[in-house]
Amino acid sequence: MKLIVGLGNFDPEYSLTRHNAGFGAIEYIAKKFSFPDFLLEKSFFGKISRGPIENHWYEPQEASFFTPERADARSDSVPTSRDGVSNQMLPSLARKRKQASVSLAPLSNEKIILLKPETWMNLSGKSVVAVMHFYKIPPENIIIIFDDADTEFGTIRLREKGSSGGHNGIKSIIACIGTEDFPRIKIGIANEKRKIIPAEDFVLQKFSAEEKKKLPEIFEQVSVKLLEKISK
Repeated sequence: MKLIVGLGNFDPEYSLTRHNAGFGAIEYIAKKFSFPDFLLEKSFFGKISRGPIENHWYEPQEASFFTPERADARSDSVPTSRDGVSNQMLPSLARKRKQASVSLAPLSNEKIILLKPETWMNLSGKSVVAVMHFYKIPPENIIIIFDDADTEFGTIRLREKGSSGGHNGIKSIIACIGTEDFPRIKIGIANEKRKIIPAEDFVLQKFSAEEKKKLPEIFEQVSVKLLEKISK
């Protein structure tokens, strides 16, 4: 089982900011590989979608990234074991007992959990470690997708491990799981304004209209990197 985490701030006012690139990428991945809707699971402090990635061919298309999903779907009939519903493709599920945004479906025939923490960026580790411990997922099977303000817009980089690089979401995850040894995919968000605007202000700016047009292509590159990683 692998845990794929997209980082961002859950409040709608941050929906199109650079800091939410991780959210946008994981929403794209969920759509591309036909994962069920994200549903809120409060015990995991975030929204989750689970299943395997079965669709390896997909035509990139425009999509409303960074748009908060409804989290009002509830069901009493969903299994509550650690293995979930074992490769079933279900349209919309949530565990009443656990209460967090969850959706189930199979990625390259391996069970996958997609997670969007709802703890604010600086506390992302709280959500990641909750899912990690419940499903007994080792750090090397956790892949974090997040924005990188020091890398040119649109550049995608895969790193197997490393420090936080000043990113507060990664810093929180390292502190909570107790290691830097987990893979991560960085999405470059820097442009010419980055040199004159402090990082903490720059990441909360909205993408420009021109940049928004390029997001589907960028997120497609992220999905390719992800498949390369999990297929090894």
